[in-house]
Amino acid sequence: MSIASKLHSRFRQFGILGTGILLFDTYINPSQKRIIRIEREFDTMMNVETNGTMDYGELGLEKNSADTPYRYEPCSINVLHACISELGHIDQYFFIDIGSGKGRALFGAARHPFKKVIGIELSSSAFNIARSNLQTVKKSLLACHDVELVRMNALDFEFPMQNLVLWMFNPFNADAMRKMIDKISTQFANSACYIHLFYLSPLHYEAVLENGFFCQKQIKKYRISSQNFDVAFFERKGFCAGKCDCLMS
Repeated sequence: MSIASKLHSRFRQFGILGTGILLFDTYINPSQKRIIRIEREFDTMMNVETNGTMDYGELGLEKNSADTPYRYEPCSINVLHACISELGHIDQYFFIDIGSGKGRALFGAARHPFKKVIGIELSSSAFNIARSNLQTVKKSLLACHDVELVRMNALDFEFPMQNLVLWMFNPFNADAMRKMIDKISTQFANSACYIHLFYLSPLHYEAVLENGFFCQKQIKKYRISSQNFDVAFFERKGFCAGKCDCLMS
């Protein structure tokens, strides 16, 4: 039976919804179906609740605060896994989610064998959901069992003197981002720690580069279902493993 005949038959039997399902099954390749399924079923699989957005009111934060995040929005698990796959020897790194919200990136990262996973969140509402998730998450699915939640302003957080993978899903405005990068550069100035920074939806990537501590390795574009995601990948200047500006200068 031709596609046109199938569409006509499905429309007569099941209407618009059934026709849409047929189109989905016909034109979306198996790998893309798997990607979409992973996004939709992450919470069920992990026994957590990280879906849904939270605005300023729901987060309990002041909209005009310079350090206030724009809102909580769960990151793409597929993008997170793709970024982590760029790294090697992750068992020697702490993963730190700056603005961890309900914990989606936190629990996604904990499925990889990091030395430790830490989530920093300012909002008590989002933090309490993440803390509840930490109690219910399926521990058997975690490769890293040292998971810590910290409720505080990330600008006041003292980073552990370890090799770090930092994850940010656009948590700050430009001024707060500068403060964060200045804090990191000051704290690690005399250390030999490797630091990787993944900045998802990088509205203020220039602020990351201004003081010269980080160099930009690359910007990658990902497409998950109908959404596009940009991720800027930064490394500590002088500690870079690949081609980037500081090695060319």
